[in-house]
Amino acid sequence: MESAEQAKELYHRLVLVVGPAGSGKTLALRGVQEHTAAPLINVNLELSRKLLDLSERQRILHLFDTITAIVRACQSDVVLLDNIELIFDN
Repeated sequence: MESAEQAKELYHRLVLVVGPAGSGKTLALRGVQEHTAAPLINVNLELSRKLLDLSERQRILHLFDTITAIVRACQSDVVLLDNIELIFDN
């Protein structure tokens, strides 16, 4: 929570929560969500839904625009992104 509050004052307002699988990252994000009412997005799930009908090449080309649209649709100053592995998949 402290890092999220501090990030509001920075130019780059990104806070990464990093840890091995099962370490409680999602639980921590849910706690932040409860305190801030910020939307919590399962990125892997949302991207899978939106890019499913596209070819592998098309997915690569549409990834940035799709994730931007997902975040903007939240209409919130703070958006919590969970399960971002798909973004980095080869």
